[in-house]
This record gives sequence, structure tokens and C-alpha cells, in this order.
Amino acid sequence: MNLPKQFWGQQVEVIVLATPAQEAHISPKKSLRGCLHHYTNPAFIEREHEAWQDAVKEKYDHY
Repeated sequence: MNLPKQFWGQQVEVIVLATPAQEAHISPKKSLRGCLHHYTNPAFIEREHEAWQDAVKEKYDHY
């Protein structure tokens, strides 16, 4: 505990009082789920399961 210099070397009384606990403000979890929905192209949805293979084939097919 840091006391002001005027109290150094003197006997002091320290009183500790409890203050009412403030409620912790918990903000709701935010989710990015669905935030890109307006970019969807229904024509590509049926091709999603092949997208990775097609990308790799396109990138490395010329080797």
C-alpha cells in the first residue's frame, strides 16, 4: 500500500469498505453465419462438392 509521505512513520488505520458489485455487461455472441448470403449463386450450389478438385485440376493440369 502506498501512503502519502505525510503519514510515513505514523500509526494509521485502514478501513476497507465493500462497494456494490457492478453487473458485468455480457454482450451477445455475434455470428457471421449467413452474412454472405446475398452473394450466393444458386447455380453453383450443386457444383460445390467438386469445387476443390476443379480448382486443383485447373491450377496444376498444365504440368
